[in-house]
Amino acid sequence: MLQPSGIKGSPITQHLYTMLVKINSFDTEMKKLELEYKNLADDDTKDEKSKILIAKFQKINNAKTEYIKSEIYTKPSLASLLFIEKLPIDDNLDLYIKLDKALYPKYKNNDFVLNVHSKVQSKIKLAPGSMAPEISLPSPEGDLVKLSSLRGKVVLIDFWASWCSPCRRDNPHNVKLYAKYKSQGFEIYAVSLDKTKSNWVKAIKDDNLTWTHVSDLRYWQSKAAKEYGVGSIPFTVLIDKDGKVIATKLRGPALDKKLKEIFGN
Repeated sequence: MLQPSGIKGSPITQHLYTMLVKINSFDTEMKKLELEYKNLADDDTKDEKSKILIAKFQKINNAKTEYIKSEIYTKPSLASLLFIEKLPIDDNLDLYIKLDKALYPKYKNNDFVLNVHSKVQSKIKLAPGSMAPEISLPSPEGDLVKLSSLRGKVVLIDFWASWCSPCRRDNPHNVKLYAKYKSQGFEIYAVSLDKTKSNWVKAIKDDNLTWTHVSDLRYWQSKAAKEYGVGSIPFTVLIDKDGKVIATKLRGPALDKKLKEIFGN
């Protein structure tokens, strides 16, 4: 990757170019290792050589990730936007916050900056110990049901839909958990991202879901989904009796473990 001779861009362009050159060097080394791995002779030494190559690859990949993190943290700029999306926000929230604080005040009309800002705000809202944002949506019967009406209970806010296969696969397990802990103060507040009431109600009946259900039937435009920064489902938020966030994205064994910690059995 060569920069045309005599051509100089803005500081942001220069920073972007420098990062791309460095990242390209990491990628080149990893591609060499991939090729070497692919061409390993199928003999008694293959397993040992494979382990060595995989370890080398992982080391370079980790170095690449740390380089990107360091550049974003020490020199946050618009150039950082090209790379921040490759880093999971759940594992790098401090980095996202740092970039958001550096860019949002200056570039509030930039769509990419706004995207990062929106993600950061959603994560901050759902940080453990934060008050879960209020939700007030219609039940299948048409009555508005507020999340805050369940104060005094440990509540699993479950974003799901009848068309979501992973959600439907989780339901039998959640039914068992609900039966086990309901008498101890556990409730599920299920927010559906369905578009049609008939499909929503049918799924509730078919899966025997006897907990609290609400939906505005607006699919991904659901007000609650936007407020909670839901990008995929199933998505869960577990809140305590005071409405404060305990944890997010708990499902299956992880949810089992947390409920056992809370209820003691």
